[in-house]
Amino acid sequence: MKDITMTLSSPDVKLVNGKASLTASVSNGSAAPQRVVLGAFPGSEGAAAQSATWTTIGRPLRTIPAVSIEQYLVEFDTTGAAPGTYPVKLIAYSADEAPEEYSDQGHVISLVVEPQPVVPPKKFPWWIVIAGAALVLVIGAAVVFFLTRPATPKLTAVTVNPAAVTVPVGGTQQLTAAGSFSDGSTKPLAPAWRSADAGIVEVDSTGKVTARAPGSALITASQDGIEGNATASVPAVLTNITITPASATLNLGNRVKLKAFGIFSDGSTQPLTTVTWQSNNPSSAQVDDTGVVTAVSFGPSTVTASRDGIQGAANIFVQFILPF
Repeated sequence: MKDITMTLSSPDVKLVNGKASLTASVSNGSAAPQRVVLGAFPGSEGAAAQSATWTTIGRPLRTIPAVSIEQYLVEFDTTGAAPGTYPVKLIAYSADEAPEEYSDQGHVISLVVEPQPVVPPKKFPWWIVIAGAALVLVIGAAVVFFLTRPATPKLTAVTVNPAAVTVPVGGTQQLTAAGSFSDGSTKPLAPAWRSADAGIVEVDSTGKVTARAPGSALITASQDGIEGNATASVPAVLTNITITPASATLNLGNRVKLKAFGIFSDGSTQPLTTVTWQSNNPSSAQVDDTGVVTAVSFGPSTVTASRDGIQGAANIFVQFILPF
């Protein structure tokens, strides 16, 4: 079970003039502080991507102390949206993991945009129409021009692609932004870019992100008051490798299974399944690519596991037992 859980002040929201809000209470049940992101995503497959961008979350990335609860204000604004039902999924997840890992704990909120009532046009008395006929003839050309001129499409949503990236420390990734407009068109944008935590991930004016330190940061693209977000994650760097057992004494023909563990820059230790195994004395002890060592002749050997330029070692001694 995940240590990060979430409850909502209300399971549903009712839009008033296209706006609504609720409070999300996010709990950290672990014994250590956690960096937690509260994100908004399309609530179902095929749901409009802009449904998530109608959601604004104040300070989505926060550090929640151990066994504590943090309250987030979640605001919805569907101004300009076409009538329909737009599901939005709220997911509270660790900044060190992808939001998909917590998807089953998300809460789906349905934003129902009601059709605007049609106001019937006012009917003018016929005598006013007759009296104004001459004026209509004079300004008719201008009226036709203004009535037939297409309205300027309005930007309704900003989508950042890709929506989630993983970049190693020192690496870069180019993000792009596209705008959805009120006439149904989609066009590339040149928005203003910002990072929620430039110490972890920087973003320049073109949308190129650069990873600076392990962690996760929300990248936002904004134009004309409309925003879109992407999550950039920077994995911890491998700093050391240990092997268990660290040493072993084998009889001829015996075998031992070695396991490699990586120590990372964030202090975590994880088993490593992709390492390169090598013996400095294969005539005495041979090792296969899964870490199984076979004693083939008397003598000492050093078996190493290496990855990303980091190496760990175990000492193997093959002993000779005289028969009785």
